[in-house]
Amino acid sequence: MDQSWNFYVNFKGYEQITLSGKEFNAIHLYTHGERPTGPSHCMYGGIGVINIDSWYSKETGKLLKQVFVKRNCRPYDYKFLSKEILELVSSQ
Repeated sequence: MDQSWNFYVNFKGYEQITLSGKEFNAIHLYTHGERPTGPSHCMYGGIGVINIDSWYSKETGKLLKQVFVKRNCRPYDYKFLSKEILELVSSQ
């Protein structure tokens, strides 16, 4: 397991989003993570860059939606590996 991941979190702003027909006031955060390329770290074919967009309810703090994108190691970091989208299905 590589211990050299670096993560950066940015506040993107307040947004109103719609999920399952309901409106939510949300806080949008963006997380970028990457690890070094090279021996004992990330090599071609491995996950080297991740980007996560997260929306949290301003009222409850619950996670409403998250988009998680995995990319290859540098210099191939624009090679798309996977994209996962999670959305809240019930606010109860």
